[in-house]
Amino acid sequence: MKNMSSFVGKSNLVSVEAMGSAIAGMSGKRASPSVTRSISSKPSRTWHPSHGIVFKDASAPVSPRLLSTTAVADHEQNLEQHSHVEDGYVLANSHVDDLKTQKVATVAPEETLKSDVAVDSVEEAAAREMARELQEIEERKDLPISDSTYKMTEELFRKAKEAEPETPASYWSHTLYRGPNENGIPKKVKVHYCRTLQTTERTLQQYFLGKKVLGFDIEWKSDARPTAGAKHNVSLVQMATEERVGLFHLALFPTWYEPELVAPTMKKIMEDPEVTKLGVAISADCTRLRKYLGINSVSIFELSHLHRLVKYTLSQEHDLINKRLVSLAKQTEEHLHLPLFKGGDVRASDWSRELSIQQIAYAASDSYAGYHIYDILETKRQALNPVPPRPYHADKNQPILTATPTKKIYTRRKPIQDSLPLDPESSLQNEPILETAAEIEEVPISVNPDVPPKGSEPPSGTPPGLENEEKIPTNLEKANIDLVADIFVTFHCEANPLSKIPKQKLKAYFVWYHNPHLAIPQITEMLPDKKLVITTVKYILDVISEDASQFPFDNDRLRELLEQLPKGVAWTKYRRLVEAVDGSVTW
Repeated sequence: MKNMSSFVGKSNLVSVEAMGSAIAGMSGKRASPSVTRSISSKPSRTWHPSHGIVFKDASAPVSPRLLSTTAVADHEQNLEQHSHVEDGYVLANSHVDDLKTQKVATVAPEETLKSDVAVDSVEEAAAREMARELQEIEERKDLPISDSTYKMTEELFRKAKEAEPETPASYWSHTLYRGPNENGIPKKVKVHYCRTLQTTERTLQQYFLGKKVLGFDIEWKSDARPTAGAKHNVSLVQMATEERVGLFHLALFPTWYEPELVAPTMKKIMEDPEVTKLGVAISADCTRLRKYLGINSVSIFELSHLHRLVKYTLSQEHDLINKRLVSLAKQTEEHLHLPLFKGGDVRASDWSRELSIQQIAYAASDSYAGYHIYDILETKRQALNPVPPRPYHADKNQPILTATPTKKIYTRRKPIQDSLPLDPESSLQNEPILETAAEIEEVPISVNPDVPPKGSEPPSGTPPGLENEEKIPTNLEKANIDLVADIFVTFHCEANPLSKIPKQKLKAYFVWYHNPHLAIPQITEMLPDKKLVITTVKYILDVISEDASQFPFDNDRLRELLEQLPKGVAWTKYRRLVEAVDGSVTW
C-alpha cells in the first residue's frame, strides 16, 4: 500500500466528511465529530485550504466519538482497533480569528494542492482495495490450480458454483475431489471413522505412518471445563492426507484412563520432527494434546503465516505480513474458491457423542481443506519473484521472513506485527546486517565478533544465566550493544505507535535476545536505571508476555530466566510462559 502522501490531488475544494477522513487517514486516528459540526453549522461558509487547520485546545470539551469514516478502515480486515484517545481536530474558518489559544497551521499559496492529497489518497486506497476484491472474486470463478493427484473436477466445481447459495451443494467439501482411475473409475477421498484405540492404531499404521505432510485439526465439547478431562477437551482428532481422512473419536473410547486414549502411532506421528502437521490455530490445538494427552507435538505449521506471506508479498503490503490468525473459512474461500460450511449447529455440537453423517462430513472437510490450502499456497509462493522463504514451523517461535526488506509504510492504521524479524540463533556480534520487515535500507552494524561458538555448554554447576559472567565485555562492545539495542527500541516504537511497553523493558529484552553470551547481571549494568538483577529478569519476561509472536524467544534461555524467579511468582505472573516451555522449569 503506497504512502498516504504520495498522490497528487485535482480539486481545491473538498467535502467536510472527506476532509475528516483525510485527517484520520494521515494521523492514524479517528475523525472527530467536531470536524463535521464546525462546518455543517454554517453551511454558507465553505472551508478553503487558505483558512488552515486548527487543533483544539486540550481543555476544550470533546463530544462523543463517532465511528471512523476512513474509507480504508471500511475495507481492511483483521486489523487491530485504533486508539480511543480523543482527537481534537477542527477546521479553521474566517470567523475564528479571535481564538488566541489555538495553534493555526497556515497553508502557503504554493501548497494549496496539499489539502487534496490526503483525500485523493483515501479515495485511491479505497479504489485499490475494491479493485483487488473484484480481482479476487473474478479469480474465484475458476477452478483453483493444484499440483495434487487428488483434485476437484471441473464438473463438480461448476455444480457447486451454480448451486443455490448457503445450500449443502454450494459449499466446499472433500467429496468434490477425485484421484487417479481405479478400474476405470476415479478414486474418491476415503474417510476412516475410528471409535476404538485398536482401530485407531491399525488405521494410523496402515495409512498415515510415513506421510511427510498431514492436515490436522481437533474438536472438543464446546462447554468443556479445563478440569473435565481429556475426552471432553480433546474429543476428536482429525488427520488428512491427499487420498484419505482419519477421524479418531477419543471421546468414544471405552476408558477414561488417559494413557489408554493415546494410540502409540498417533504419539509417534505428532512428535516426529520429520512430519509436518498443518492447520489453523494449530498451536492451541497442540497445547491441548500436550496438556490432556501428554503428546509433545513438533513441526506444526500455521497456515495463516503462509497465507499472509503469499497474499501480502504479492500486493506489496509487507506491513501486513504478521502472525495474526486468518480463519480456515476465509482461507478456503480465497484459495479453494468455494465457501466452507460454517453452520453453527454442527460446529457447536457435542463432540463427545457419536457423530452424525453431517458431523463426519464437516470434521473430514476441515482437516482435508488444510492439506489442499497448503498445496495451493506453496504453488503460489514458489511463483513469486523473488521467492520468499517458507515460514518456520510454529513451534520454532521464529518471525516470518520476506524475500526482500521493503520500505515501511507510515500509515499508522494499526500496530505492525513482526516488524522486527529476529533470529534467536545468532547475536548481533555475528550478524552484521540489521533488518526489519518494514524498512528498505540495510543498516550495517560493526560489533566485536568475539562470540562463543554455537552449542557451547557452560561448565557443570554454573548457575543458570550466569555461565558467561567471567567474560566481561569490553567498553567498545558495551557501547555497540547499547547502540544496537537503542536502534531496535526506536524501530519498534515507530512501527508500533500504540505500544505501551516502556522503553527500558524493550531495551532489556533486545540486549538479552541478541546477546546470549551476556549474563543477566551484565545486562542489568547496561540499562539506564541499573536496578536489581531480578528486575531485569521481570523486564524481559514482561515484554515476551506482551506478545510472544512479536518478541520471539529460545525455549532454553526462557527457561533459565524463569528459574531465577521464585516459583510462586513465575506461576502466578508468567504462567503462560512456564507452560510454553512445557512446564519443565526446575526450582
